[in-house]
Parts: sequence; structure tokens; C-alpha cells
Amino acid sequence: MFKKTLLALALTGAAAGANAASVITTSLPGAAPVSSQGLPATNAYNLFDDADDALPIAADSVIVTLAAADNSGITDGGKLKVNISGGFFANPASALAVAGGALVAADELVVVDAAESTSTQLVFDLSTANTGDWTVADGDTISLAELELIVTGDSVSFDTVFTTNTDVEISTTAAPAVEVAAITDQWEAGVVLDLTADPQVSGALDGLIDVADNRETFTTGTTDTLTFDANTSGTGATTNDATVTITGNFEGVASVTAATGADAAVTYTINDAMTEATFTYAAGATTDDEVLSGQTVVTFTLETAADEVAPLDIRDFTVSLDVDYDDAEGSQNDIALLTDAAAGGWDLNGETTTLEYMPFGPNTQMIVQATSTFDEDASVSISYLNETSGQMVTLADIGTVAANSVTKLGTIISDAIIADSGEESGKTRVVITINAPAGNVSLFTAFKDTNDLDRLGVPQT
Repeated sequence: MFKKTLLALALTGAAAGANAASVITTSLPGAAPVSSQGLPATNAYNLFDDADDALPIAADSVIVTLAAADNSGITDGGKLKVNISGGFFANPASALAVAGGALVAADELVVVDAAESTSTQLVFDLSTANTGDWTVADGDTISLAELELIVTGDSVSFDTVFTTNTDVEISTTAAPAVEVAAITDQWEAGVVLDLTADPQVSGALDGLIDVADNRETFTTGTTDTLTFDANTSGTGATTNDATVTITGNFEGVASVTAATGADAAVTYTINDAMTEATFTYAAGATTDDEVLSGQTVVTFTLETAADEVAPLDIRDFTVSLDVDYDDAEGSQNDIALLTDAAAGGWDLNGETTTLEYMPFGPNTQMIVQATSTFDEDASVSISYLNETSGQMVTLADIGTVAANSVTKLGTIISDAIIADSGEESGKTRVVITINAPAGNVSLFTAFKDTNDLDRLGVPQT
């Protein structure tokens, strides 16, 4: 079980403080990832065993970097003790009886003392018989590799200390506890360009609908992209498939395609209700393993054919990513990496003003006055929050702002909301978009209680 459970003492000569304490690190940039989906029922895990974690480093190990002060433990014929928290060593009494290797200056090998070691502490005999005339220099390193653990917590930490031959700890040699392995999901995903970047850059949709083109295109053309990134850490679980579901309003969208890395694009299926686009990755041009370990760019392409094109309205999208897998025991399970994660959306260009609160109804007069310095009449569209559905609803071309004049829009907007919602009164959020260049139209917004005639201004964003 404890394959090659030895201390490899590699004299690297790296710089360290003359009297600094030992420091524990790993051969990775941080703690080794241990897949929670890949742990067997016994919670046994081989730390830094290439067969288990497929780490691309030849000398995977927990590394103790020494200081010259540590020499007091070795020259005294003492011991090195390695303590574990968050787990224990599997059956150390029998598994640690490993034959020692040749004692050479560049690669000292020290046998674990099976008699003294316990499930939470490894003890290494540093007597002269095992270490020869080795003298510790600043920066010498000790590597512990291929350790089989039984994981009991969310992370595994090691600390070390040298003791004298009378079992007295040498405080100057103590290395504080450091996390060497962390239990984590085998996969992660985000609506970002790169999960490893700091800071992360959003991959969300951000199309701007061109009101000057009858809201049939974006200001940049007929496509917009959504990017999500996924990583796989550790092994043990085996994926069966991965399903991506994008939810929103797909009216006016001709196709949704996605390319992962350099793979050929696949086509998502848009349902008949035009509310979802889905694709299940398994085998094929892009496998589930590929989509779970790389960047995927999803391209939305708008309708352009005359008989299919449709005016676009303000809308938001969400994305979900679900993985079906077999765990280390062979049982089928699933995990949601993304659940209705915000995936961006589309807004209108032109002169756009948002009123976060606006009442409407027979006892309230909505006051919206538009002053235009534009030389052409400009159509008015609104998006309002429907309190019943909780969704933003876009109403296009409900009125017109006259060129170079002041136009009252309050009653027009109020009547449009009442007619569409079926509600005689209420309160809502309103986004007003006027098909005129930004800066050419200004709005005055307020409402008046028709009973007491009080007037209250409404802030704009």
C-alpha cells in the first residue's frame, strides 16, 4: 500500500536563511487536488501517485526544505517526524517495512521506522547507520512521495519536526503545518475566458441591438458570443456525458454553435418554444472530457432571411452545465457545475434611460417628457418588468418623439404597460429607448398622485 515509502534526501543547495526553520511545500503550485467524486468508499488516496492523479511532474512529492539548524537532529542520530491532519496513513505498521536504498551524497534514502510510526505520524530513523556522514546545508530537500492516505477531512496537512536521540523535539527545526492536498470537485466551470486568470474576464453575451436597423441586428453585425471555461482536477471518476443548456428568448436567432479549443463547432438544438438551446457532449467532434478541460465559445447567429428575421428585444440568458459520471465505486451520479449561471444578454442602443421605479394606474399620472434636438422623428420602445412573470417585456414602437421638440410620453407608456400586462395599476421598472443618437434626447421623469396632486421626481440611470 505504501509504495516506495522512503525519504529521498536530494542535496540541492538552494538558498535559505542560516537559522530558518524547515518549510513544507509540494511539487505543485499549491495543494494537490483530490477528486471528491473519485474517492472510493474507503476514502483511500495515493498522494502524488501518477497512476491516481496523472500529474505531469516526474518528481511529485511533498517537499521539506531544510536549514542548517536541522543538522542537529541528524548528527545526533535523532529522528524526523511527519505528522498528518485531515487524514491518516493506511496501515503503517506493516506497509512501511520498505528496504532502504544506497546511501549516496546526491540521493540519500532513509527507511521509515515501521515500529514507531502510527496512522497519524511517520517516523524516520536518522541514525548514522542510515544517513552516513550527511551534513545538512541550507536548502537541502526531503521528498515524500507516493503516500497512501485515508482522507477524513476537506484537506490534508503535514507538519514536521526533528527530535534528538532522546526524543526531544528541536524547536528550531519545526516546519508549521501546510496543506498538501485539498478535497475538491473533479470539475469546475465558469462563464469566464479563463478560470485560472486573475482577475477573471467575463465571457458573457453583450450584444447591443441596433434600433436604427429595426432591431434586427447588433451594432457589430449578426453574431454574439458566450464563452465558458472548464477545468478537470484529479481523477477517479469517469464521465459519461456533459450537457450544456442555455435558457432565454431565442426568437430571431438562426443558430447556436459551439467550438471547444481547436475542435470543429457543434450545433446546439433550439427547442420549439424558442426558450432553450442544448447540446450533450459524449463522443464525437468534441468529447465530454474535452469540454470539461478547456474553453468553449458559443456563437449566437441571428436570422437574416427576409421571411425569418424578427425584431429583437432586451433579453437575458442563463447557462447550466451538468455532468453525468461514474464514481470510483462504479455508481452513476451527476453534478451541476453551472446552474442557471448569468450568461449576459442583449440591450438596445440609441438613447436609453432606465427608471428603476415607476407606478402606473388610474390614481397615478406618469410624467415622461422627451426633449429632442435630433433633426428626425424617433420611434420609442420600452422594456418593463412584468410583476406577474418576473420577466422584462419589450414593447416596440409604442410612440414617436418629434424632431426638435418636446413630446409627452407618460400616458403613452402607461397605457402600453396596462394593455400588455392586463393590470390596471401597479409599479414597475421601465427601460425607455428612443431611436436617436445618444445625447440628442433628454428626459424629464416624475409621477403625480391624482388624488392629492403631489408630484415626485423619478431618478434615471
